[in-house]
Amino acid sequence: MTLSRTHAPHTIRYKGATYEKVARPFVAPTSTAVLPQKGEKLPPKQQLQLLLYSVQEWNRWYATVEEPADLQGANLQGANLSRANLSHADLQGANLQGANLHGAYLSHADLQDAMYNDRTQFPTNFDPTSAGMKKVR
Repeated sequence: MTLSRTHAPHTIRYKGATYEKVARPFVAPTSTAVLPQKGEKLPPKQQLQLLLYSVQEWNRWYATVEEPADLQGANLQGANLSRANLSHADLQGANLQGANLHGAYLSHADLQDAMYNDRTQFPTNFDPTSAGMKKVR
């Protein structure tokens, strides 16, 4: 069986006939995520993974732990953190460029030297400058 591409990138030629190439992306089945138990201590890397996996699961877990989250230096660029509970979290030096923090809980969060840009969305009445954040281009 010989397939040849025609000049049009979305067609395939087979035995003299031209067929439209239909894009059907293969999606591999995902394994069941292992979520932390209530109150379970997680290292910073796993905290970041949980937050990026699901804000809802993050909020469930974070409400049960006694220590503040350690997201110091985390790359949260472009992340949807809308309604995330980040109160008391250590976000020093985190990259929040383009992140959606609309409705996030940031009370007592340490945002010293965290980076943001014009695309970063903040909660209503939040002032990134007074929180010690750095605006980047």
